[in-house]
Amino acid sequence: MRTNPDYMRNKNMRNLYGIDLEDARAMLKAQHGLCANRACGKEIHIDGPRNERKGFVDHCHSTGAVRGILCIRCNTALGLLEQKNITLGLMEYIENYPLKTGV
Repeated sequence: MRTNPDYMRNKNMRNLYGIDLEDARAMLKAQHGLCANRACGKEIHIDGPRNERKGFVDHCHSTGAVRGILCIRCNTALGLLEQKNITLGLMEYIENYPLKTGV
């Protein structure tokens, strides 16, 4: 018996984010197939192989609210930035080690 390849993806999305695959596809379509981070604008997809163009559902870890579909780089960066100690540590690092010109 052949199973629906989207069945587990739908189940996982509903359990993790409260949306299904069709919701995610609609979100990405509303984003014109691009990463929700407008400064990035990388073309991404929901369906197909897992690769660098794969889109990831972004959600608030505090509320669980889904915000959009991000590329892997933006999703990873945002995940790290939401960890307050990492963000503050990086700000301190930049302040203590300013960019030196002409080096």
